[in-house]
This record gives sequence, C-alpha cells and structure tokens, in this order.
Amino acid sequence: MKKSLFVTGMSRSGTTLLQKMLDAHPTMEILPQPFPFVFRQVKKDFFEFKGISPSRYVLHDLFNETRYSSMEFADFIKDYSMSQPKLRDVFDEMKDWSGQQVKPKNLEFLTRTSQGTGFEKIYAGLLQGMKSSNKAGIIGSKEILTEEFVGYMLSKQVKVILIYRDPRDVLTSINFGKGTHYVGDYRPTLFHLRNWRKSVAIRNTFLSNPNFLSFSYEKLTNDHDSVLEEVCRFLEIDNFPDSGLFGSKIPVVDGQWQGNSSQDSKSGVNESSVGRYRQLLPTDMIRYTEYICYPEMKSLGYSIDEEILDQNYNPSSFKEPFEIDSELSDIASDFSMSDSQLGLEKERFRLLSQLDSTQKETERFFYSIENYATLSQSLRQ
Repeated sequence: MKKSLFVTGMSRSGTTLLQKMLDAHPTMEILPQPFPFVFRQVKKDFFEFKGISPSRYVLHDLFNETRYSSMEFADFIKDYSMSQPKLRDVFDEMKDWSGQQVKPKNLEFLTRTSQGTGFEKIYAGLLQGMKSSNKAGIIGSKEILTEEFVGYMLSKQVKVILIYRDPRDVLTSINFGKGTHYVGDYRPTLFHLRNWRKSVAIRNTFLSNPNFLSFSYEKLTNDHDSVLEEVCRFLEIDNFPDSGLFGSKIPVVDGQWQGNSSQDSKSGVNESSVGRYRQLLPTDMIRYTEYICYPEMKSLGYSIDEEILDQNYNPSSFKEPFEIDSELSDIASDFSMSDSQLGLEKERFRLLSQLDSTQKETERFFYSIENYATLSQSLRQ
C-alpha cells in the first residue's frame, strides 16, 4: 500500500510549483487538484449535518467561527462515507471546471476504489483510482484552501506539507497580470488576507507534529535543493537523483512546465517573483496588509513596518484598488473597511496584546492555543 501525502496552502502561494517539483521524484506521484469538489462536498455535508445554512465558501477562513469546533468537524469526517452515486454526481459537477486539473479515466472504477468509512480512506482510494503511473512509494495531491482537513489527516498518519508565502506577494499574484484567470473575480482584500492567516494558523498549530512539514515559497525558490532534501527526509525516501534538476527547467510527464506565474513565464525555479509587490501593489494595500497580518508576518520573519500599529493608521480609510462585484463574490464590496469586520480585527489585537483570551475566544479568533501562543509571543519580541 502506497503512503498518502496531502499538499495544501493558500491560493497563489506556490502549491503548484511544489507539486510539479515533488511529482518529478522517481518514487512520487503528486496529482494537481484531482478532486477539489470532493472536499467542498464533505464540508457541505457537515454543514447540513450541523444544520448550518450553506454558503458559497464552505472552505472558509475559520476566523470568528462560532458555529462549530474543529473537533466536531474531525469527528464528522472520521465516520464519513460517500456513496457511489453521490461521488459520481460530484465528479460530473467538476467535469467542465478548469480547477480540476486531472480528470478521471474511468469514473466507475474510481467510485469503487474510494468506498469506506473515514475521509482518509476516501482520499487514498481516489488517489489510487486516479494515478497515472506505477511509481512505487508515495502518492498524493495538492489542493488549495483545504487546511481544515489537515488536523484529521495527521491523526490518520497521512503526511502533510503546507507551503506559505508573503501575503503582499500573494495579493499581487491574485490581483495583477493573469491573477484573475487563476482565482476568479476580484474579491475584498480582507477576504484573501483572512484565508492567508488560516494557513498560518494551521502551520502554527501542527508544526511540532512529526507528520507535518511547512516552509515558505521564498525558501523553496531561494534554496530548493536543501528544501527538497528536507522533504525527502520527512517522507523517508531517497533524495532526488539530480541535484540540478530544477535549475533551468521543471520536468513534467509531457515535457517542461512553463509555470503559472501571474506576471510572466519562467522555465526554472527562481526568485524573480519574490518581493514583486514592491513594484505592483499600491502603498495603501501594503499598509493594510501589514496591519491585518502583522502578528503572523512578524512571527514568520517577513519584513514589516514596525510602526504599523501606531494610532496614526486607520484601516477604515483603506480603499479597494479594484472593483468588487458583491453579486459575483457574495461578499459586500466594503467588507475590508466595514466597522463590524474591523471591530473583530481590533478585538483580535486586544486579545493578543493583553493575553487574556479564554479557550472559547482562542478557538474563535486564532483556531488553536498553539497559534495564539505563537502570535502573542511574536508581539512581545
């Protein structure tokens, strides 16, 4: 039985680059977003089980979550199963969607291989049914915005890798060049930044788990040889046979991957997109990002304006640089500047700075005590 690997992170954080690189290993097959709607369906079914009204973004940022706990979700997917007819319906729904980057060759066979109780069995069965090679060792997938599944996967001994990136460069990749081609219509800045914080919360929660590995996009592009050596040790497999494999190209099954950069194409792994926000991101958006993500950015070592929290900065003065169509995104166009949302952000800062968060508040605003402790410590340094 092959080992399962789960690769995830925020959109435009380097998940596809990492997937292509891992897939080039002779004993690994890592599929790019083979069944994204399956994760959504599981969360929809959980919401229905809890009697929670459905929303467009069932895979959400986990911030200010008062409707359920992470333990309740883990308990639900522990006993979860999906019938063959429902699974066929989910794959039919994905049939013409570009976000499903690998299509099943035999749907009937696939639905038979993915039966069982427990999401990890469904996940492993789907991977086995969709694999295209006979590589021995490890099979996995990369899926964005699915971090709420990480805790459960780890509890079932599934190896997990989470990659993160400077949020200013994430916003640049989302909003400029071909960004909307990859992520869809413009959405409020705060929507994206809270999803970015979700990745950091999951990272900080599980960083000490032996089945969890996390690193930055910047580290991957700056020193990919050492990162990949770390990955191989983590997965307990031999190193990549060619240390210079990604210097000038990224080999894939059908030739050479040209990348999916929002701004330009590049054939190898390089740092050209690191810090690009300095040329493209409006100053107002940079300042707003540093305010919203200050504790996380400081804890991860990203350079920031240390005076961002002074009383002279008012986040309600921020203006979205792009037109937000609330009918397309189901999010109010003034979401990033609304008093209610910024009030939650101020409460989050208060809890971090005064260290008086209750367990309920910790889960609501920070997901876990581990994340809360990491962020509060970063503010005291």
